[in-house]
Amino acid sequence: MAVHAQQVFLSARIPMDLKNKLSEYCKNHGIKMGYFITQAIQEMLRETAQDSQDISMVQAGLKTAEYVSQKEFDQYLSKRNIR
Repeated sequence: MAVHAQQVFLSARIPMDLKNKLSEYCKNHGIKMGYFITQAIQEMLRETAQDSQDISMVQAGLKTAEYVSQKEFDQYLSKRNIR
């Protein structure tokens, strides 16, 4: 038996043309709008958290004269799926 997270209804006002584009996309890709929106919110929150982490890292780095090696930088980019 599958366990589902508790869900709530969320209402938001968005431009009609955006809603129409979303409806068309979901219809063409066979996915439900609620699923798409949930995934988009999760992705945005992840990216925002990563951006905050990046800003903190840069601010901390500016306070010191030390720099990361190319290897460390490449590892960081790999971790972020950039390389």
